[in-house]
Amino acid sequence: MPKSILSFYSPTIYSKLLAWHGHTVHSVGDLFRIDGHDQFNHMIDLNSVWSAYPAYHPVDRTFQVKSPIRWHYSRPWQIPTQQSTLADALAARVKTIEQLDQRINIFWSGGIDSTTLITAFLQNLNNLNQLRILYTPFSTYDHPEFIPYLQKNFNLELVDLSGMVYMNTQFDGVFVSGDGGDELMASVDLSFFEKYGPEVLTQSWPDFFRREGHSQQLIDFCQQHFVSAGRPIETVLEARWWFYTCFKNSSCLLLKFHYFSDYENFNYNRLISFFDSEEFESYIYYNTDQIITGTDYATWKQPFKDYCHQHNRLDAWYKTARKTHNNQLSRYIGKKTVLKDCRWLVQLKDGDNLSSLSLPSLPFVSRQEYNEQLYAIMDPLFHDTV
Repeated sequence: MPKSILSFYSPTIYSKLLAWHGHTVHSVGDLFRIDGHDQFNHMIDLNSVWSAYPAYHPVDRTFQVKSPIRWHYSRPWQIPTQQSTLADALAARVKTIEQLDQRINIFWSGGIDSTTLITAFLQNLNNLNQLRILYTPFSTYDHPEFIPYLQKNFNLELVDLSGMVYMNTQFDGVFVSGDGGDELMASVDLSFFEKYGPEVLTQSWPDFFRREGHSQQLIDFCQQHFVSAGRPIETVLEARWWFYTCFKNSSCLLLKFHYFSDYENFNYNRLISFFDSEEFESYIYYNTDQIITGTDYATWKQPFKDYCHQHNRLDAWYKTARKTHNNQLSRYIGKKTVLKDCRWLVQLKDGDNLSSLSLPSLPFVSRQEYNEQLYAIMDPLFHDTV
């Protein structure tokens, strides 16, 4: 399997390496338009429609958008052929992970997605001794009832990552996160919701694009690409769903690889995005009307909250929970990377393995040093590919 790029250490490194490999770039948030790559730029422009500050590299699961970067494709797009309920989809996903026959570490943030996946495991895993819950103090701030609930009702290993635990402890088994929950649920961020109001989500996406002054070229690109969804894409909500499902479903997960920077020969397959799966897509593909069920932002992911409440009856969280960003793990990752001197330029995937390319001068790097030590390895990854 040819090498592919998982992520760059920072947007600064990304833009510098693009320039060193002959590309002229223009910043769009943390992303870049690249001269001479119209389809790729349309993908970046579409990201700008949905996000005021685009981040996380988009990769086209349909392989239609020609990219100047050989990105890793985690899961090619396939149109679901069988409709599933949420409960059945979550149960099937648990069974798939259970069959790996390894210890299952769950990153619990306290949010809706990670609480839902823990609930799915509690209801469907045959042997709860397989579970280990990893959390931070911020997780308990977001959902203060949950750890006491688990302690009272289940005999689980619960690990607070604070102190020096995240620095010095290396856990066995696989690691499951709630990534994909945002993306496959249209990533309805609060700023977009508040700027345009809930009613915009049910409006025609071409009308919305024209009203906002987006080009006919971008509209044409979308109309051609949306056909690949295999279902109608008519509303703003459906257009958001398709963009995040097709282009961004795994990009946030890549940040968590940094947590394992001190693990020796960390295997790519040990990090699992729970919702980025065929099982969950078999549900959401046919139920995009359930992504947000009311005019209140708190009803985004309401089916998830209903699913959890039916199991645990934790009323306070059920009534107040809404999407928030818990950055505690990201801060731990940043501290660990610096304190253990695990900085790197780029992470590559080669088969099941990960490799981090680094230079002694990091966080600084000169073009001469890069050319002498890494250019020959990296150059094949900076040319047109699909």
